Amino acid sequence: MAVDGDRFTAISDAGHWFGFTVDSDAEGRPQSARDLDNAPLGGLDGSQDDSDAEEIVAMPDGWVVSFERRHRLLLYRNGLGGQPERIALPPGFDRMPKNGGAEAVTQLADGRLLVIGEEGDRHTSPAWVGGPAGWQTLTYRRHDGFHPTSLARLPDGSVMLLERRFSVLSGVAIRLVHLDTVPPENGDQLTGREIMRLTPPLLVDNFEGLAARRRADGNTILYLISDDNFSRLQVTLLMAVLLENP
Repeated sequence: MAVDGDRFTAISDAGHWFGFTVDSDAEGRPQSARDLDNAPLGGLDGSQDDSDAEEIVAMPDGWVVSFERRHRLLLYRNGLGGQPERIALPPGFDRMPKNGGAEAVTQLADGRLLVIGEEGDRHTSPAWVGGPAGWQTLTYRRHDGFHPTSLARLPDGSVMLLERRFSVLSGVAIRLVHLDTVPPENGDQLTGREIMRLTPPLLVDNFEGLAARRRADGNTILYLISDDNFSRLQVTLLMAVLLENP
Protein backbone atom coordinates (compact mmCIF):
# COMPACT_ATOMS: atom_id res chain seq x y z
CA MET A 1 0.00 0.00 0.00
CA ALA A 2 1.09 3.58 -0.69
CA VAL A 3 -0.41 6.89 0.43
CA ASP A 4 -0.26 10.40 -1.02
CA GLY A 5 -2.17 12.86 1.16
CA ASP A 6 -5.57 11.25 1.64
CA ARG A 7 -5.35 9.06 -1.49
CA PHE A 8 -4.35 5.41 -1.07
CA THR A 9 -3.16 2.93 -3.68
CA ALA A 10 -2.96 -0.77 -2.87
CA ILE A 11 -2.61 -4.13 -4.60
CA SER A 12 -4.06 -7.57 -3.98
CA ASP A 13 -2.66 -11.06 -4.43
CA ALA A 14 -5.27 -11.57 -7.14
CA GLY A 15 -3.33 -9.23 -9.44
CA HIS A 16 -5.54 -6.14 -9.05
CA TRP A 17 -4.76 -2.60 -7.96
CA PHE A 18 -7.25 -0.36 -6.21
CA GLY A 19 -7.32 3.27 -5.13
CA PHE A 20 -9.50 4.99 -2.56
CA THR A 21 -9.75 8.25 -0.64
CA VAL A 22 -9.90 8.22 3.16
CA ASP A 23 -11.65 10.92 5.15
CA SER A 24 -9.96 11.39 8.53
CA ASP A 25 -10.69 13.41 11.66
CA ALA A 26 -8.41 16.17 12.95
CA GLU A 27 -6.17 13.61 14.64
CA GLY A 28 -5.74 11.59 11.44
CA ARG A 29 -8.00 8.68 12.42
CA PRO A 30 -9.78 7.16 9.39
CA GLN A 31 -13.54 7.78 9.39
CA SER A 32 -14.71 6.63 5.95
CA ALA A 33 -13.50 5.62 2.49
CA ARG A 34 -14.80 6.77 -0.90
CA ASP A 35 -13.98 7.15 -4.62
CA LEU A 36 -12.92 3.54 -5.12
CA ASP A 37 -11.09 2.60 -8.32
CA ASN A 38 -10.24 -1.01 -9.10
CA ALA A 39 -8.72 -2.73 -12.15
CA PRO A 40 -6.32 -5.55 -13.07
CA LEU A 41 -2.59 -4.91 -13.07
CA GLY A 42 -1.25 -4.76 -16.60
CA GLY A 43 0.90 -7.42 -18.19
CA LEU A 44 -0.35 -10.43 -16.20
CA ASP A 45 -1.94 -13.62 -17.45
CA GLY A 46 -4.43 -13.84 -14.57
CA SER A 47 -3.17 -17.11 -13.11
CA GLN A 48 -2.38 -17.43 -9.42
CA ASP A 49 1.28 -18.07 -10.14
CA ASP A 50 1.55 -14.92 -12.28
CA SER A 51 -0.70 -12.53 -10.35
CA ASP A 52 0.32 -12.89 -6.69
CA ALA A 53 1.26 -9.24 -6.10
CA GLU A 54 2.70 -8.49 -2.66
CA GLU A 55 4.15 -4.96 -2.42
CA ILE A 56 3.77 -1.65 -4.22
CA VAL A 57 6.23 1.27 -4.10
CA ALA A 58 5.72 4.76 -5.51
CA MET A 59 8.80 5.74 -7.55
CA PRO A 60 9.68 8.97 -9.39
CA ASP A 61 9.23 7.16 -12.72
CA GLY A 62 6.20 5.00 -11.87
CA TRP A 63 5.31 2.11 -9.58
CA VAL A 64 7.39 -0.89 -8.56
CA VAL A 65 5.35 -4.01 -7.76
CA SER A 66 6.79 -7.22 -6.32
CA PHE A 67 5.35 -10.67 -6.99
CA GLU A 68 5.85 -14.07 -5.41
CA ARG A 69 5.28 -17.60 -6.68
CA ARG A 70 6.77 -16.38 -9.97
CA HIS A 71 9.29 -14.14 -8.22
CA ARG A 72 9.91 -10.82 -9.95
CA LEU A 73 9.94 -7.03 -9.65
CA LEU A 74 8.03 -5.04 -12.28
CA LEU A 75 8.16 -1.31 -13.04
CA TYR A 76 4.91 0.28 -14.25
CA ARG A 77 5.89 3.55 -15.96
CA ASN A 78 2.53 4.19 -17.65
CA GLY A 79 0.03 3.50 -14.89
CA LEU A 80 -0.74 0.27 -13.09
CA GLY A 81 -2.88 -0.92 -15.98
CA GLY A 82 -0.09 -0.45 -18.50
CA GLN A 83 2.56 -2.83 -19.76
CA PRO A 84 5.32 -3.23 -17.13
CA GLU A 85 9.07 -3.57 -17.48
CA ARG A 86 11.09 -6.24 -15.67
CA ILE A 87 13.70 -5.04 -13.19
CA ALA A 88 17.00 -6.93 -13.13
CA LEU A 89 16.86 -9.19 -10.09
CA PRO A 90 19.52 -9.66 -7.42
CA PRO A 91 21.34 -12.98 -7.03
CA GLY A 92 19.31 -15.58 -5.19
CA PHE A 93 15.98 -13.78 -5.70
CA ASP A 94 14.50 -16.65 -7.68
CA ARG A 95 15.46 -19.18 -5.00
CA MET A 96 13.04 -17.88 -2.38
CA PRO A 97 10.20 -20.24 -1.38
CA LYS A 98 7.26 -20.13 -3.79
CA ASN A 99 4.89 -18.62 -1.22
CA GLY A 100 7.56 -16.75 0.74
CA GLY A 101 8.94 -14.17 -1.67
CA ALA A 102 9.54 -10.42 -1.71
CA GLU A 103 6.72 -9.29 0.58
CA ALA A 104 8.59 -6.20 1.84
CA VAL A 105 9.96 -3.55 -0.56
CA THR A 106 10.54 0.20 -0.27
CA GLN A 107 12.67 2.93 -1.79
CA LEU A 108 15.37 4.33 0.49
CA ALA A 109 16.15 8.02 0.77
CA ASP A 110 19.17 7.57 -1.53
CA GLY A 111 16.97 6.10 -4.30
CA ARG A 112 17.94 2.44 -3.88
CA LEU A 113 15.38 -0.29 -3.29
CA LEU A 114 15.37 -2.33 -0.09
CA VAL A 115 13.85 -5.81 -0.50
CA ILE A 116 13.27 -8.36 2.30
CA GLY A 117 11.91 -11.85 1.69
CA GLU A 118 9.20 -13.33 3.86
CA GLU A 119 10.89 -16.71 4.23
CA GLY A 120 14.48 -17.94 4.30
CA ASP A 121 16.32 -20.34 6.52
CA ARG A 122 15.32 -21.15 10.09
CA HIS A 123 16.34 -17.78 11.56
CA THR A 124 16.90 -15.28 8.73
CA SER A 125 15.29 -13.87 5.60
CA PRO A 126 17.21 -12.85 2.48
CA ALA A 127 17.48 -9.13 1.81
CA TRP A 128 18.94 -6.92 -0.90
CA VAL A 129 19.69 -3.24 -1.45
CA GLY A 130 20.16 -1.73 -4.89
CA GLY A 131 18.46 -1.72 -8.26
CA PRO A 132 19.08 -2.35 -11.95
CA ALA A 133 22.62 -0.96 -11.66
CA GLY A 134 23.56 -3.62 -9.10
CA TRP A 135 22.56 -5.22 -5.82
CA GLN A 136 24.11 -5.87 -2.42
CA THR A 137 23.10 -9.06 -0.61
CA LEU A 138 22.09 -8.79 3.05
CA THR A 139 20.14 -10.82 5.59
CA TYR A 140 17.46 -9.95 8.13
CA ARG A 141 17.29 -11.91 11.39
CA ARG A 142 13.76 -12.87 12.41
CA HIS A 143 12.60 -13.05 16.03
CA ASP A 144 9.77 -14.76 17.96
CA GLY A 145 8.26 -16.40 14.89
CA PHE A 146 7.50 -13.13 13.07
CA HIS A 147 8.01 -12.84 9.29
CA PRO A 148 8.37 -9.66 7.17
CA THR A 149 5.26 -8.57 5.24
CA SER A 150 5.78 -4.91 4.28
CA LEU A 151 8.20 -1.96 4.38
CA ALA A 152 7.60 1.79 4.40
CA ARG A 153 9.98 4.74 4.34
CA LEU A 154 9.08 7.27 7.01
CA PRO A 155 9.05 11.04 6.33
CA ASP A 156 12.41 11.40 8.13
CA GLY A 157 14.00 8.91 5.71
CA SER A 158 14.19 5.97 8.12
CA VAL A 159 12.43 2.67 7.45
CA MET A 160 9.67 0.77 9.25
CA LEU A 161 9.08 -2.97 8.82
CA LEU A 162 5.75 -4.72 9.40
CA GLU A 163 5.90 -8.35 10.50
CA ARG A 164 3.27 -11.06 11.04
CA ARG A 165 3.13 -14.24 13.07
CA PHE A 166 0.51 -16.99 12.92
CA SER A 167 -0.05 -20.09 14.99
CA VAL A 168 -3.08 -22.32 15.44
CA LEU A 169 -2.96 -21.90 19.23
CA SER A 170 -2.38 -18.14 19.57
CA GLY A 171 -3.78 -16.84 16.27
CA VAL A 172 -2.39 -13.85 14.38
CA ALA A 173 0.00 -11.28 15.84
CA ILE A 174 1.85 -8.38 14.23
CA ARG A 175 4.70 -6.11 15.18
CA LEU A 176 6.40 -3.00 13.85
CA VAL A 177 10.20 -2.83 13.75
CA HIS A 178 12.10 0.44 13.18
CA LEU A 179 15.15 -0.58 11.14
CA ASP A 180 18.61 0.73 11.87
CA THR A 181 20.67 2.34 9.12
CA VAL A 182 20.95 -0.02 6.16
CA PRO A 183 24.44 -1.57 6.14
CA PRO A 184 26.57 -0.64 3.12
CA GLU A 185 28.45 -3.91 2.74
CA ASN A 186 27.54 -7.25 1.20
CA GLY A 187 26.72 -9.93 3.74
CA ASP A 188 25.74 -7.58 6.57
CA GLN A 189 22.66 -8.23 8.67
CA LEU A 190 19.77 -5.77 9.02
CA THR A 191 18.81 -4.97 12.60
CA GLY A 192 16.04 -2.95 14.19
CA ARG A 193 14.04 -2.12 17.31
CA GLU A 194 10.50 -3.32 17.98
CA ILE A 195 8.18 -0.39 18.70
CA MET A 196 4.75 -2.05 18.71
CA ARG A 197 3.23 -5.50 18.99
CA LEU A 198 -0.46 -6.44 18.64
CA THR A 199 -1.80 -9.78 19.80
CA PRO A 200 -5.32 -11.06 20.56
CA PRO A 201 -7.63 -10.00 22.12
CA LEU A 202 -6.61 -6.66 20.57
CA LEU A 203 -7.90 -6.01 17.05
CA VAL A 204 -5.45 -7.81 14.78
CA ASP A 205 -5.66 -9.66 11.48
CA ASN A 206 -3.42 -10.62 8.57
CA PHE A 207 -1.77 -7.21 8.11
CA GLU A 208 0.39 -7.20 4.98
CA GLY A 209 0.47 -3.58 3.80
CA LEU A 210 2.19 -0.54 5.35
CA ALA A 211 2.35 3.13 4.37
CA ALA A 212 3.36 6.36 6.14
CA ARG A 213 2.70 10.10 5.94
CA ARG A 214 3.51 13.18 8.00
CA ARG A 215 0.69 14.83 9.94
CA ALA A 216 0.32 18.62 9.93
CA ASP A 217 1.93 18.88 13.38
CA GLY A 218 5.03 16.96 12.24
CA ASN A 219 4.13 13.60 13.77
CA THR A 220 3.97 10.51 11.57
CA ILE A 221 0.92 8.35 10.90
CA LEU A 222 1.40 4.74 9.83
CA TYR A 223 -1.37 2.95 7.95
CA LEU A 224 -1.68 -0.84 8.05
CA ILE A 225 -3.98 -2.85 5.80
CA SER A 226 -4.90 -6.51 6.23
CA ASP A 227 -5.51 -9.23 3.63
CA ASP A 228 -8.57 -11.42 4.17
CA ASN A 229 -7.04 -14.31 2.17
CA PHE A 230 -10.43 -14.82 0.46
CA SER A 231 -11.61 -16.32 3.78
CA ARG A 232 -14.91 -15.76 5.58
CA LEU A 233 -12.98 -16.00 8.84
CA GLN A 234 -10.83 -12.94 8.07
CA VAL A 235 -11.52 -9.32 7.17
CA THR A 236 -9.82 -6.43 5.41
CA LEU A 237 -8.98 -3.72 7.94
CA LEU A 238 -7.32 -0.30 7.69
CA MET A 239 -5.57 0.77 10.88
CA ALA A 240 -3.87 4.07 11.68
CA VAL A 241 -1.00 4.24 14.18
CA LEU A 242 0.35 7.55 15.47
CA LEU A 243 4.11 7.85 15.97
CA GLU A 244 4.70 10.83 18.21
CA ASN A 245 8.02 12.65 17.82
CA PRO A 246 10.33 12.40 20.85
